[in-house]
Amino acid sequence: MVFQQMLERDIIVWNAMIMGLGMIGHEKIAFVLVGQMKNSGVKLNDNTFIGLLCSCTHTSLVNDGRRYFHNMTHVYSISPRIEHYGCMVDLLSRAGLLEEAHQLIGDMPMLANAVVWGARLGGCKIHRNADLAEYVLKQLTRLEPWNSGNYVMLSNIYSNSGRWEDAAKLRLEMKAKGIEKVAASSWVELDDKVHKFYVGDDSHPLSDKIYAKLDELGHGIPSFRSRRFTLANSAVSLPLSARPLSFGCVSQISCLFVALDSSVVRMAAPKPISRLISHVILDLDGTLLNTDSVVSKVVKPFILKNGKTWDSKKAHKLVGKTPYEAAAVVLEDYGLPYSTEEFLSMITPMFSEQWCNLKPLPGANRLIKHLKTNGVPTALASNSPRCNIEAKIFFQQGWKESFSAIVGGDEVEKGKPSPNIFLEAAKRMNCAPSNCLVIEDSLPGVTGGKAAEMHVIAVPSIPKKTAEFSSADEVINSLLDVRPEKWGLPPFNDWIEGTLPIEPWFIGGPVIKGFGRGSKVLGIPTANLPAENFSDVVSEHTSGVYFGWAGLSTRGIYKMVMSIGWNPYFDNTEKTVEPWLLHNFGEDFYGEEVRLAIVGYIRPEANFPSLESLIERIHEDGRVAEKALDLPMYAKYKDSPYLRNPSKHGSSTTGGTQSEMDSK
Repeated sequence: MVFQQMLERDIIVWNAMIMGLGMIGHEKIAFVLVGQMKNSGVKLNDNTFIGLLCSCTHTSLVNDGRRYFHNMTHVYSISPRIEHYGCMVDLLSRAGLLEEAHQLIGDMPMLANAVVWGARLGGCKIHRNADLAEYVLKQLTRLEPWNSGNYVMLSNIYSNSGRWEDAAKLRLEMKAKGIEKVAASSWVELDDKVHKFYVGDDSHPLSDKIYAKLDELGHGIPSFRSRRFTLANSAVSLPLSARPLSFGCVSQISCLFVALDSSVVRMAAPKPISRLISHVILDLDGTLLNTDSVVSKVVKPFILKNGKTWDSKKAHKLVGKTPYEAAAVVLEDYGLPYSTEEFLSMITPMFSEQWCNLKPLPGANRLIKHLKTNGVPTALASNSPRCNIEAKIFFQQGWKESFSAIVGGDEVEKGKPSPNIFLEAAKRMNCAPSNCLVIEDSLPGVTGGKAAEMHVIAVPSIPKKTAEFSSADEVINSLLDVRPEKWGLPPFNDWIEGTLPIEPWFIGGPVIKGFGRGSKVLGIPTANLPAENFSDVVSEHTSGVYFGWAGLSTRGIYKMVMSIGWNPYFDNTEKTVEPWLLHNFGEDFYGEEVRLAIVGYIRPEANFPSLESLIERIHEDGRVAEKALDLPMYAKYKDSPYLRNPSKHGSSTTGGTQSEMDSK
């Protein structure tokens, strides 16, 4: 193309390319161009960052947007203009980070204009935050008192939130102020004629009869007034008073479809609704396989070899990205003197050597087996190249034959967050996108799944970032928490007495002092372990409440319940392991060796509204664990040699399968 043929490219040419690519969804190429631009000696300017921020906005790359916004000031000494703030407010608002967007507006060195506030209002609409939208509208009416679009957007937010009276009051306020909006209209074809009607239209000579029939339906079916009617995969909230209706679904069990045309209300006979979800699409890296540990094992030595300092906190920036995107991030973060292609050519063989070491994340094998056993067609859709996907799942027994389709990022025009990869998976399974359930760990994946008009479950792989996944239909802690029956799929049948048997794993170490709140604050003494001794093991297991057996080197073997995670109520900054031995000890046992056999799962980690509710739930977890451990399937692990002899497995390790442990 012309750009590639140019012998000399100034800042205007570079910025035009970066801006244009970002606007049409080719953000990964735009990011690569930035690196090439710097290598060519052309300095980034303020317009370059507008292009980068726009790219992030169009593809919901929140963390990348934050990074570029930070770097423009702290690395490139470029002061943000109101356009940059507008891009960031738009990015954060679209992602559901409304409070962060509000804080950013407050920190701006200049007054926010209508564009900035408008972006904020758009985010309120996406995430149905009516209270915040009211405040934003006040700012907009001060700046644009004549703009009906702002009023209409807030009115729609009210409607989507079920606040119909507020929506009506706002419309009356518009009328009183003389603010008019062109009325929305619809068309319907009847007897080879096209008829037009408006919302609230009563011009038809039979309008009284039409509305009378609707009122009759409303009185005859109590649920008619309050339900949210869903048709053609689009949620439309419509009370009876918002007449006329085009179509309405009256019941969740059987549908009575009502069609309003220019002369008559027609009613179709009830028909049963088919199962909503018939196909499942799974992500691979971070959803099914624990690839984070492999990334660290490969990238960290490479960074150190090049004289740079490895920062583990930057690793999360690679989540959900294509290899090209991830490479561009690493090169920029660490200032490595390579092109993206050079870096990939060096690093890819190192990754290939590690695929055999990848381990399934908790619940992955269980979910895949369940879907296959119950005949649910399942696809694998990953930003990784197809050859890498094949190599990764080659070492996972039974996986490849469990998938009806496999789609790699190199098989579609654009990877996630574009919907292309999901649409291709649905096409290969010969199903409608609206009948697909996507399970994803990354924000780009969730964004792509929703853009494909599919249902999405988010399983965030980045700790304490669940708020960023508000666009998903459901956010869960791990694959252990998937409830297929919510989506009309066959339920799991392996829960027993409120517990889920898992492949046992084993850790141990000296008991250390924790935060000092177990006995003092909660009245529940915990035997804290130094997580750094087995960080790799803990990273393979998601946060939540588990249970099993604990062996104390000089005392005996006891029932225990254990939490892994960040303790949302106390907002820990590090992942901790806190076992509670279900025994009344008369003294502490700091420094003693404790060995744990974790054999079952109770629930995901959760936040609690009060300390009392947290304590109550912990005691309930203890009661569940104590009862479950009497079951033979759990009780047999009390005899594990590891609990009595730490040298049997080492001070910290994971166990094998149940049959393997029985033979040890």
